[in-house]
Amino acid sequence: MLQDNPEYKYDNSYKIKKPALNDYGLYFDDNQMLLSYNNNEILLPKFFQLAQASNTKAEYLFSMGENNFFLLEDTAMPCINGFEMKSVGIFKEAEPQWLSFAAITAWQYYRFREENKFCGKCGNKLIKSTAEKAYICTTCDRTVYPKFSPAILAVVLHEDKILLVKSKHYSHAFSPVAGFVEVGESFEQTVAREVMEETGVKVKNICYYGSQPWSFGDTIMIGYTAELDGEDTITIQADEICDAGWFTRENIPPGNGSRSLGGNMIESFRRGGTMRHEVPQAVAQPPPQGLSAVGGRP
Repeated sequence: MLQDNPEYKYDNSYKIKKPALNDYGLYFDDNQMLLSYNNNEILLPKFFQLAQASNTKAEYLFSMGENNFFLLEDTAMPCINGFEMKSVGIFKEAEPQWLSFAAITAWQYYRFREENKFCGKCGNKLIKSTAEKAYICTTCDRTVYPKFSPAILAVVLHEDKILLVKSKHYSHAFSPVAGFVEVGESFEQTVAREVMEETGVKVKNICYYGSQPWSFGDTIMIGYTAELDGEDTITIQADEICDAGWFTRENIPPGNGSRSLGGNMIESFRRGGTMRHEVPQAVAQPPPQGLSAVGGRP
């Protein structure tokens, strides 16, 4: 998946650093980023290429292995030969994968900065925290953290088939059932509700599969498998789903690749994986890494 880069360990612990010449300096404007793109390969600018922006403020974001990434602040777009503004959508496919993950994660931090200039409670200007990745309102003592929304992906299995749907609003490829967690729901309850709403199918034996940060939508995706409970007749939710069906391993339609959690789950089934969780259903499973068991931040 996009975040799986064992040679480039992701470290987003809060630190105050000054950029070195070989560190990355990232510039965004809305949903575009300054980069070099050729034959599906990307390069991101480093500070030795940003001589004309040497006095520009830069915020340290995170590191991947020995590589440090900074977000350029309060500057016009740097002009570098061979670099231009490109849509962040290319990072779903561009190589190298670790650099695509770094870029899209930095874009989420950029949007967090752009969307939180003023306090949503009292309207006063927010200031950057000097202790953590957050913004603070000195008027009403409110602290604003980067936000992400939990959403489930549900692969429903029946005999030798998998249930896949095609959304009316997002990708044109078939995918697992997906939906956002609503207030008061557990992840497992969301799985049962979303599958029923979108396909009219009941499920049982809901088991955790894996999770993925998905910065394209400020989302944390939580994947589950489930088994059909009752009739396999599909009744699609017409305002959300344009097609749905049961597919064997041999006739699964082309998907979105293995960089996304949904694509990874489909490919696991296609290759013959059982997709069964080893923890017994009766045993309480811990929340996915990075989510606390009670309210509040991890």
